[in-house]
Amino acid sequence: MQLIITAPDGQYNGELFDFGDNHHLVYFPDWEGCKTDYAVRKAEQLAMALSGKVLLTDIYGMNNQPKNYGIHADPFIRQTLSNPLALREKMAALAPVYAECLGTTQEQLSYAGVCFGGSIAFETGRSEARAEKVISIHGTPSSPSPLQQANTTQFLLIQGTNDPHIPMQEVNRFADEMATVGNDWQVSLLGNAQHSFTKEEIGTGGYGSRFDSKANQRAFRYTQAFIEA
Repeated sequence: MQLIITAPDGQYNGELFDFGDNHHLVYFPDWEGCKTDYAVRKAEQLAMALSGKVLLTDIYGMNNQPKNYGIHADPFIRQTLSNPLALREKMAALAPVYAECLGTTQEQLSYAGVCFGGSIAFETGRSEARAEKVISIHGTPSSPSPLQQANTTQFLLIQGTNDPHIPMQEVNRFADEMATVGNDWQVSLLGNAQHSFTKEEIGTGGYGSRFDSKANQRAFRYTQAFIEA
C-alpha cells in the first residue's frame, strides 16, 4: 500500500507491506530510494518472512529520489552523514510518525537498511528514537559523533570483508564505540563479499560492488533471526 508520510519537516514517500503483526520494521533502501524494484522486493521479502509489517521509505522527501549517484545522491549522502546530530534529531522526530504508520510504539519498532539506508538505521539507533533494534547491511557503521552513553537499542552490523568502500577500519571503529559505552551489539562478517552484495541488479562482474548470492541469503537470514530473537 502506497503511503504519503507526513512529518514535521515535510512529506515522504512510503509503501507499507502488511503480512501480520509479529514484528514492525522500517526499511531504508540504498541511494536510489524507495521506489526501485530492488527496494520493494527486499521490503516485501522481509515482511513475509517476519509475518509482520514493513514500512519502506527514504529521507529524500516526497518524489525527490536522486536520478544520478555522482551528481545528486553523493552530495546529499556526504552532507547527511557528516552531520549525524542533525540526522539523529530528524530520525527522532520521524520515529512516532513511523510508529503510527505501522500501528505500534516507538519502543517496539526496529529499523534496517542497506548501504546509505544502513547508515540511517544506525544513526536512528544512536538517536532518541528509542528503537528496539537496528540493522545495517553494507552501510557505513561508524559515526563522526559516536555514542557517549549506552541506550537500549540493539545493533547488528552485516558486512562483507572485501568491501573497498567500507574498510574494516570502519567496522573496528563501530566495535570500539559499542564496547566503550556497553551497548548490545553484534557484527556478522561475510567472507569475500564486496559492497552492495544484496543487490541483484548490480551483477556479479564489477569491482568493489557486486552481487553475492550466498552473502545475500545469509544477510537475509541473519536479519530475520535478529529481529525475531
